[in-house]
Amino acid sequence: LQGPQDDNWYWNVGYTYTEATEVNTLTSSQAASNWNNAVRVDPNADVDEKSVYAIKDRFTATVSYRKKFFGDLVSSAGLFYEGRIGKPYTFTFVNDANGDGRVNDPFYVPNKGEVVFKGGAAMEQAFFDYLASNKNLAAHQGGIAEVNGDNAPWVHTVDLRLSQELPVYGSMKGEVWLDVMNIGNMINKDWGKIEEVGFPGAFGVARFAGVDASGKYVYDFRTSDVRDLTLRDNR
Repeated sequence: LQGPQDDNWYWNVGYTYTEATEVNTLTSSQAASNWNNAVRVDPNADVDEKSVYAIKDRFTATVSYRKKFFGDLVSSAGLFYEGRIGKPYTFTFVNDANGDGRVNDPFYVPNKGEVVFKGGAAMEQAFFDYLASNKNLAAHQGGIAEVNGDNAPWVHTVDLRLSQELPVYGSMKGEVWLDVMNIGNMINKDWGKIEEVGFPGAFGVARFAGVDASGKYVYDFRTSDVRDLTLRDNR
């Protein structure tokens, strides 16, 4: 959507919606790395999953002001806003659960009593307390976490550009400009931050510790193992 233009003001707003799936995440130039970094229940299966690169919702807006304060030389100031949903990620086991030598296995989120915890009742309680605090993880309870089925928090950034035309020679002009990226973070350190799950989009929750005599899975849950979201420096 673009607003009416005059000699001084200009604005537009936009929205992009994306749905994309992929069989191979193409994380690397080498086939082995592509296979290793694919978070899948079965990385050998020819099945498409939600893309780790898809940004489902993205809003943009621009506003600028231009005026000739010095003869025919244009001075301008503009702001660009982007608001987008965070990058997709998958809840996974912290270790190699299926024994293929790679740590890329989606996490099975158990109901109480479905699995045994290596640390006994105290560890079990700690796990379910954590589960109660993580609504995204809890949404998968009783099944395997969906590949790239969750998203990091929304990101909001504002960039500023100031520019000025300058005389060069005769009718020739030059231009100097100053770009300030993520200017909101200069006002408030909590604005414009990006929180996301690091490459390759695997959010580790607990370790798979085998199977007990009754056939139940054994989990080893330690809060120090939980990968969680990390802050990417965007200041």
